[in-house]
Amino acid sequence: MYSGDSFFYVIGMIIVAIIIFIIAREFNCWYWKINKRLQLLEEINQNLKELLELQKRQKG
Repeated sequence: MYSGDSFFYVIGMIIVAIIIFIIAREFNCWYWKINKRLQLLEEINQNLKELLELQKRQKG
């Protein structure tokens, strides 16, 4: 192989590895419902902030 060919081979393998990583990450997030959990945690956090604000108004 020429050095130019090996360069493109390495670049190609890196691109393929990145694509596989992205696909595997999305599958993992879907399987373990990570995105849904994050959404629910954000909703809980927003509700707690609203409750805290109401509690401050009642005390004040």
